[in-house]
Amino acid sequence: MVPMDAEELNTAEEQLSSLLHKCESVLQSTALSPSRLSLMDSRVRALRTALELVREERQRRHG
Repeated sequence: MVPMDAEELNTAEEQLSSLLHKCESVLQSTALSPSRLSLMDSRVRALRTALELVREERQRRHG
């Protein structure tokens, strides 16, 4: 796997953050079926994890 450069990390953080916000909004504003609610909850947790990993990598490189 090729390491991501600073610009790619910034882009990844922006995209993940945007998608996370959208998914969190769906969780709060929509009546989802139990299976879709479970799926969206899993997506939100995965996006939070991915975003944290990107932020840790940025910190590791610039910290």
